[in-house]
Amino acid sequence: MPVPLESELPGIAKLCAEAQAKLKKIESEAEEKIAAIREKAKQDACKWEDQFSECSEQLEAYALKHQKAKFSKVRSMKLGSVTFGFRLGTPKVVKTTRDTWAVVTGKLKEHFPDFVRTKEEPNKDAIIEAREDAELMAKLSMLGVQVDQEDSVFIDVAEEVLR
Repeated sequence: MPVPLESELPGIAKLCAEAQAKLKKIESEAEEKIAAIREKAKQDACKWEDQFSECSEQLEAYALKHQKAKFSKVRSMKLGSVTFGFRLGTPKVVKTTRDTWAVVTGKLKEHFPDFVRTKEEPNKDAIIEAREDAELMAKLSMLGVQVDQEDSVFIDVAEEVLR
């Protein structure tokens, strides 16, 4: 694409503002239509959500009441297109005392160090903060690290023009 002449820039900027205004209008109208569709769908779905919730609560109550009698060997029951029952959840580690996780970590570190994770990584925030120190940056560069900051072009269209 050829670079425009300076005399052409006002016309290009005007076209840019017009295009942005039209885009904003189209997006705004689309959002309004989408919001209206979502609202109607939400109203239509409300009845079915309530029915599903009520039926689910009844099936759950049945399963809990008859857990040992009906679900000890076979963990689920199929009725038509609905299957319900019990499913073993994902294992998770929980505290059994009132200790904080920091205290638990300390105890694990002392007695079972293999159960304590240590993560080492560069402190990028500290490196960025030290970017003005040329001597330090030269040393970091020898280690294969440098702070990079890109300069990019931006185009802002004033909101008043869009209305």
